[in-house]
Amino acid sequence: MLFTLLMAAAAVAGVGAVVFWDDIRDWAMGVAHDWVREHLGASAAALLTEVVVRLDRPIVAIRNRVRMVVRARVTGRGVRTVSAEDMSADDLPDDIRQQLQSGRSVEHTYSV
Repeated sequence: MLFTLLMAAAAVAGVGAVVFWDDIRDWAMGVAHDWVREHLGASAAALLTEVVVRLDRPIVAIRNRVRMVVRARVTGRGVRTVSAEDMSADDLPDDIRQQLQSGRSVEHTYSV
């Protein structure tokens, strides 16, 4: 039970990080960077910058792929585009989520 709750919390945190990454990055490079530099020194601020830069590319790539991958959801009249804001990573089928995490792009089309 505890493991399931921890996994669910990790999934929610991961989805939140992807969805709100621009705000998180801006805060980390602005407010947090200034605070770290003032209280912990320039080397710690440089480390923070390096961490944010290393996280930025994969997080933005995942967010963009989710937007592109989940293009089709069947409606009564045909296909509509679905973005990352419309669904969480948990809503994706396991095989699609695994392909995205491995860095491959995925496209699914559903017939009506």
